[in-house]
Amino acid sequence: MNPDLRESVIRHEGYRALPYRDSVGLWTVGYGHLIDDDAPPFGAATIGDVLDHITDAQRHSEWLDADLEIATKDARAWLGDTFEQLSDTAQRVVVEMAYQLGGGGLSKFVQMRAALVALNMGLAAACGLNSKWATQTPQRAKELMALLKG
Repeated sequence: MNPDLRESVIRHEGYRALPYRDSVGLWTVGYGHLIDDDAPPFGAATIGDVLDHITDAQRHSEWLDADLEIATKDARAWLGDTFEQLSDTAQRVVVEMAYQLGGGGLSKFVQMRAALVALNMGLAAACGLNSKWATQTPQRAKELMALLKG
């Protein structure tokens, strides 16, 4: 795994040891990990067991690595063979977007995808900046799109 990618995600996501509701109301913990499906079954655990499970720092690190693997698969699926043609930096940008937005969210960047397939990084970056994502997380979007442009 690209250590720059991991560190960038950690810096952008921040870390919260205790569960919180994210901007769309989903329960999240650690480095932006959704926990709705990760708590042990309530019938088989006490509330203390559930809290121990979802507040464990080592587990948060493991979830981060697993989520980065999922984001990498989502980015590869989104771009197909083009993913391998991108520079390491451009791959990192696309994977970080997939981490933040999920595969479904990334799939909405149709014009950006077309620009990436054409290997037009300037246009791809402009498309990324002309999005709802860029208005919701402007600093992250500006930083990532600057990296994409090179």
